[in-house]
Amino acid sequence: MNEIDVKRVPFMGADLMAAQDKNGQIWAGVRWMCEGIGFNKSQTNTQVEKIKEDGVLSKGYGNFRIPTNGGMQETACIKLDYMALWLAKISITQKMRKDNPALAERLEAYQLKAKDALAEAFLGKNVVSYAMPKDYPSALRALADAEEKKMKLEAQVEADRPNVQFAKAVEGSYSTILVRDLAKILRQNGVEMGEKRLFEWLRNKGYLIRQAGRSYNRPTQRAIESGLFKVKETAITHTTGTQTHLTPLVTGKGQKYFVNLFLANKMVEDKREA
Repeated sequence: MNEIDVKRVPFMGADLMAAQDKNGQIWAGVRWMCEGIGFNKSQTNTQVEKIKEDGVLSKGYGNFRIPTNGGMQETACIKLDYMALWLAKISITQKMRKDNPALAERLEAYQLKAKDALAEAFLGKNVVSYAMPKDYPSALRALADAEEKKMKLEAQVEADRPNVQFAKAVEGSYSTILVRDLAKILRQNGVEMGEKRLFEWLRNKGYLIRQAGRSYNRPTQRAIESGLFKVKETAITHTTGTQTHLTPLVTGKGQKYFVNLFLANKMVEDKREA
């Protein structure tokens, strides 16, 4: 994984290694977390294997090339959203409290406070404090809540897709274009609409004049006042005299308007067919 921002984050007298990828996701270095808690090398390796083998935790596992004392190395990391679940699965037993109270105390502190420390290092002090779960069931519920929020966000992105597509389709388009060029843009974005069909649609919807005669296919006054169209007048000289030819041109505003409109309608039709 490349394009990451790596930071050493001081926490309880130790340095935690964490990274933020290009998508804004924060990852915690498992080795540094374990060493900070007080685990030895064997215990640290065991924790890495448990994360990789766990059906849920493995979804939040990844490797980053980050700087270490031995140079750039592949390092096992876990997503911040999964870190709470991982730490909650490390039980603080009565035997641990009796035989190694310092380890139990540090583990509990990591379970409660480590995520906030890492989040603050990358997102600033204004980040909303996250209440670290104290046991596995509550950590699982917290992860489920995070996944639900992610699904809602993805659904919103999908709902906004027409706006994104039309913005890309006409990005930087400040000049006027012909109706046939608008039809090409629509086809490039999955809307089956040829030039003749588009002209017919624009006439039927009141954007172009449909009455036969000199003004046929001329933008209506409403369409011009709305800033969707302009008219190009071309003088053509014949043996019988000069004739003015009127060509409707779609403005930049009109391009965005129509592409957005057609893509939104296409999404509705696609959902009906699904």
